[in-house]
Amino acid sequence: MKNIPKLGRNYKLDSQYRNVKINLFTVNQRPLKTLTVEVRFWYLKDPDKTPKVQIHDMFIQCKKNLQKQAREIYYGDNIISIEDVPNVVGTISEKGFAIFEFTLFVKTQFKNAAHLIQELNPILDNLYREVFEGRNDLSIGKN
Repeated sequence: MKNIPKLGRNYKLDSQYRNVKINLFTVNQRPLKTLTVEVRFWYLKDPDKTPKVQIHDMFIQCKKNLQKQAREIYYGDNIISIEDVPNVVGTISEKGFAIFEFTLFVKTQFKNAAHLIQELNPILDNLYREVFEGRNDLSIGKN
């Protein structure tokens, strides 16, 4: 059996975010055509708000934020996005786990992984600041 090199890669970001996990990865490094930003968090139910609506609003804000920051790194008008929110959020549970996934089509080639992270970290930091920072309805874990 031949050793086949792994095509995908998970990138280690410089920043850690409170109550939100942001991952950056690609399914194919050579040639690098897409990057996927994955945002994971637990949403705490608020009896005065509709959780699915609140989570969907965050999803829309994330996508708009990424589109606004596209610059020369990726195409802002061609972002593929997926919102994964369980139906039980807001019914029987106190918390619900949500995942947002955004696939970015890369415009430029990066020298190496460090260069890619250097370019994407400010974008992801801004995404966190604009959409998630200061929210009291998010949690890093189920407990």
